[in-house]
Formats: sequence, structure tokens, C-alpha cells
Amino acid sequence: MTADRSNQQWADRAAALYDQGYARRYRDRDNELEGAGTNQALIDWLGGVCDRFNHPIDALDLGCGTGRYFWGLRNVKTLTGLDASAPMLEEARRPIHGERLAALPVSLIRGDVMTHAFPAGSFDLVYSIGVLAEHVPLTSGFVERVHSWLRPNGRFAFTTVHP
Repeated sequence: MTADRSNQQWADRAAALYDQGYARRYRDRDNELEGAGTNQALIDWLGGVCDRFNHPIDALDLGCGTGRYFWGLRNVKTLTGLDASAPMLEEARRPIHGERLAALPVSLIRGDVMTHAFPAGSFDLVYSIGVLAEHVPLTSGFVERVHSWLRPNGRFAFTTVHP
């Protein structure tokens, strides 16, 4: 099996798992999690990462799902969300606290985080919460790809999930 086909299987599995019904339930859970300690800790952490920049930033959310964490970003000029599931991206069009993003351009892209390409130096911040090591293998090659998308002094912030 080629590396490209092996990588594509990660996106295929995620897209099959996150069908329309699951995406709707996942989005409903976004509302339930508001104010929950662990969710708020992730929002605060993400905001703190943004605060380390002294200028408005361009951000990429890898595996954005329903856009659950979009509202935790601060000082963001543009936001791109990448996810393998079309139903999850449809829910991300109306993320929790979406009114806080009203003036912010948000681009949602259906694609595979293992194979999708962005031009070098496209982002100040690339982040991923709850995706790496569960839906996407966290390898040195993957990290190198993400690094190429970062501008000088950019940051790659992520959590991992034990598979």
C-alpha cells in the first residue's frame, strides 16, 4: 500500500464516522460543554497561545469539526478550518459563539489533514485539539509539513488523544 493511500484512509475513516447524525449530536454537545472545566481550560489555553503574538494572526484549525474551539481564538485576522467530514463542516458554519467571529473571515475546507497542501508560510498559528494520535498519526513527517505552513515565529499548538 502506498503512503498516499495509507494516509487517505485516515480521512476516509473520519469522514465515515462523522456522518450527518453524528455531526448534529456533536454540535449539540458543544452547547452542553460550555462552562465545563476541561472545555474551558482548552479555550483558555488556546487564547493564551494567541496572546503570545504581538500582531493579528492567520490561524488554521486542523480537524476543526464543528468549530467548537473557534471562539477561543483572540487577535485573529483570518481563520481556516480543515476537516474530512462535510457534515461536521456544515455544523462549523454555525459554531458555538459564532457571533464573536462575525467580522472574521472563516474559510472551511473539506480535506485530509494528512494530504492537504497549503502554501509555505500561510499561517502564524496552526492548532489541533483532540485529533492527533486518534484520527491522524502524529509523525515527524506530519510535523514537518505543518512547520512548512508556518511563518517565521509561528506556532503549532496541539493536544493529543490516546488511541
